[in-house]
Amino acid sequence: MSNPDNPLWQVYNAMWTLLEADTDFTTAVPEDNRVKYTDTTDRAIELDGGLTSDFPRVRIRPLEGRPWAYRTSNSSMIVMRWSVEIESADRRLATEDVSKFFDVWFAIYRATTRWKDTIWDFTWDTDKPASVRRFRAMQTRDEVGENKYTNTPVGWVSVWHGETDVWFDTSDLTAT
Repeated sequence: MSNPDNPLWQVYNAMWTLLEADTDFTTAVPEDNRVKYTDTTDRAIELDGGLTSDFPRVRIRPLEGRPWAYRTSNSSMIVMRWSVEIESADRRLATEDVSKFFDVWFAIYRATTRWKDTIWDFTWDTDKPASVRRFRAMQTRDEVGENKYTNTPVGWVSVWHGETDVWFDTSDLTAT
């Protein structure tokens, strides 16, 4: 089990809090269709294929980190790169499923503008301060996705890429 005090887990979970605070998002994406890699429920987290009710499906994936020790004289940071991915079950633009796809797309955009309310300052390791001083969605890529087994189109997919700067007091990182 992961350490819930770990600041990287906290930022990942705060991203879900951002999305789930938006009622348009929670209306469009049922809870079982939210792929959370920190979920402790004993179930298959990823589905291959799926029923119409399994869509839209949303996941947040950590992509990479860029550590920067001693970014200033007394602070260090990690740039966390992430993606938010939306999958729909249909490639037509005039269906309810795709309407939900656009609803989810816009809800993600709105949620990312509210990041300071959710993820600005927090503590880790019980009492050590950390902060997020930049959280931005950088770009999206929208296309018709393919079934990875049959290489046939299955529905619209949107991948949001973003970055988050997480800052620490260097003395907290170097303390033993």
